[in-house]
Amino acid sequence: MPKPQNIIAIISGNETIGKTKISLGLAENFAADGKKILLIDLDIPFGNLRDYLKMSPDIDIIDVLSNKATLNQAITLYPEAGFDVILGANKNFPFLQNIPDSSFLNLKNDIWLLAGNYDLVFIDTTTAQNLKNDLFFNDANYILLLVNENAPSIRSSFSLLSDLMKQKSYSNIFIVTNLTDSLKEAEKIFLTIEKAAKTFLPKGLKYLGNVRKNHLDDILYLAKDLKKWIS
Repeated sequence: MPKPQNIIAIISGNETIGKTKISLGLAENFAADGKKILLIDLDIPFGNLRDYLKMSPDIDIIDVLSNKATLNQAITLYPEAGFDVILGANKNFPFLQNIPDSSFLNLKNDIWLLAGNYDLVFIDTTTAQNLKNDLFFNDANYILLLVNENAPSIRSSFSLLSDLMKQKSYSNIFIVTNLTDSLKEAEKIFLTIEKAAKTFLPKGLKYLGNVRKNHLDDILYLAKDLKKWIS
């Protein structure tokens, strides 16, 4: 099966960094341009896209992983913005360790097939430390790595980039600094990560932009710059 070229994974090395807000904002922006968009919440243990959208469909990603439903059956239209979503687990999700590896691999293959029906597929992933995460972002054509000014976030970003190289991922990797009000500090964060990454990422990194605290309109600028790369 040929790898789709229209998957964008939003990743980070730790939680509560704003992946869902940025994923949702980008999906809304591209959908407003008339693109056919699918947004998938794969932050399985901590997914909160359903809370942002105030949606509670009968079928979510855990039903798919548990072989209770197909991926197509989990698709729900988000009417306010005109794009499709597949929501993550609710509070009653089973322990991930009980789900066999084959179910995760099948989910990945199903996402690849489904991507052919859309202009772009945004995947809000779980953190680097969580189960099976690499299945869903290593093969994404575009990776947006979110990082903030906190030392644990920067360290986990180094680790995540190193893992991508070990997995021989050749995605286009963009750094997004988030929850950082100082543009000078945001640039410093990127330069720090870029310098370290040069030792193991031959394609290098691109800086997509900064999203300040309580400035969700900054996501519009991210979308504008991202369009330059994927158009």
